[in-house]
Amino acid sequence: MKATELNSRQERNAEHAKEFKNWVKSKNVEVLTSLPGVDLKVGQKVTFINGYGVKFEGHTILGFHTPDKYGDCVYLDIDCYWFSVSPDRVIVEKTQEDEIKIPSVGQYVFDIYYNCKKQVKGIANGLFYVGSDHEPVHRNEFIFPLPTNK
Repeated sequence: MKATELNSRQERNAEHAKEFKNWVKSKNVEVLTSLPGVDLKVGQKVTFINGYGVKFEGHTILGFHTPDKYGDCVYLDIDCYWFSVSPDRVIVEKTQEDEIKIPSVGQYVFDIYYNCKKQVKGIANGLFYVGSDHEPVHRNEFIFPLPTNK
């Protein structure tokens, strides 16, 4: 995608967000900042999938409302911002924080093959030596950082 296309899309989306705020104010629409059971947040960047399966990247969640009979409850900065969409029709886009993280020597990883936690003992030539047997593994063979219990 060209930079000019990206800029015009961002400008268009920003205009839709502004129109959404005006619409909410003028029509006295109740917009929620979160919704129980919906693992999405206001401000998240998402890809919207329309009814034909076409994906539209780079949209932002503007708010929520109580789900209607179709399950629609997510407001986006799209041209028809007043129509909410179902959470099933949005995919959260990865951010820089979601990029692959690399462990250091001494940190723990979860070995997918052995289904257990192991300590990184060394790193060389793109391989990670983990566990007491210092078995070399590739980055895609373990989970890091370790999942946290919430």
